[in-house]
Amino acid sequence: MKDSPRTGEPIECLDGLRGVAIILVVIHHCFYFPPTVPYSEALTGLLQGGRLGVAIFFVLSGFLMGLVIFRDRESFNLRNYAIRRFARIYPPFFLSLLVAAIVALTLGQSIGGVIQSVMLHLSSLANWIDPKVQLNEVYWSLLIEIHFYILLPLVHQLYKATTGNPAVWTVLTFGIPPLAYRVATHYSEHILGQGWVGFDLATPKRMDSFFFGLLFAWLYLSGFGNRLSTNQLGKICGLGASLIIVSLLAYGITFVSPLLVSANSPAFFLELGYMGCQLGTFALLFMTFNRTGFWARLLSNGWLKFCGLVSYEWYLFHFLTARIFRKLLPSGSVPIYFVKMLVPIIGSLIVSALVYRYFSQPIQNRLRRNITRVTL
Repeated sequence: MKDSPRTGEPIECLDGLRGVAIILVVIHHCFYFPPTVPYSEALTGLLQGGRLGVAIFFVLSGFLMGLVIFRDRESFNLRNYAIRRFARIYPPFFLSLLVAAIVALTLGQSIGGVIQSVMLHLSSLANWIDPKVQLNEVYWSLLIEIHFYILLPLVHQLYKATTGNPAVWTVLTFGIPPLAYRVATHYSEHILGQGWVGFDLATPKRMDSFFFGLLFAWLYLSGFGNRLSTNQLGKICGLGASLIIVSLLAYGITFVSPLLVSANSPAFFLELGYMGCQLGTFALLFMTFNRTGFWARLLSNGWLKFCGLVSYEWYLFHFLTARIFRKLLPSGSVPIYFVKMLVPIIGSLIVSALVYRYFSQPIQNRLRRNITRVTL
């Protein structure tokens, strides 16, 4: 049985997909094989594919924010939108910045460099201006998301005032120009034989990361999935899941295969991995048209949904925890290895759940109640 497009209600399988994404990222940052394990370097290299979990997050953000923006055909309350986004993003971000600054100072970083880094991240300029101190390596993708949240309603409102199909033009704007600009500024170096020159994080170059999510939001609201049979939806989802798995493994192999390593094009391989993972996530999102189907039920698993629910907090705190344990504990014994690997994974998950339950969620609920009172 297929579902008609609905907006405003939770879609449980998306929480599960978000859980898969954060587990991939955490494994990439925290899990490693000790040198004493045979083929440890190759096995650890394969885990590099976990960084592509960020691509899943970007597509999900594009889809969910696209639903928020595209479904409001008559009027758009920018104030309410901004409050909701601020309430979800910034309180845990502030908290993690405070913790990251304390950790950096404890590890001997200069107070001036730490303050400069905090200010660059708070102003979301750290992807344009390199901080003197790297507080938390995961912040780069958060800043891209923040830029997307700011640009999306502005672009859509511009097209809403000037065109008859603002959603379509918005989707195209977040797809074609950023990719073309990045190719023009980077691929020329590849043609000249110098290799891909870097994975540039500066906006607007990464805004096409949200293209497939926005495209699916437009298809979702148009009811496109209702034209497909249940069998067709299942095949599309299966193809998407397969493409994600292949992309993860293929990217990991680029760190293992001597031929691919010698090509010296890590950013180029990363671009291909991101594209494959984004396209696979797009296809997997068709499960939202059949929420009783295999893929929707699989991703509605309780543990995956829990991980997805606290995924943002886990994303902010897991790398900090791993950094502390790797700096403070020596290497050598098997027990210490497990402490350095498992404690950051499990410990940061517990911390993230507590932060979400007693910090993030209460702030969100309070601000949402204020929005409701003002609206009434």
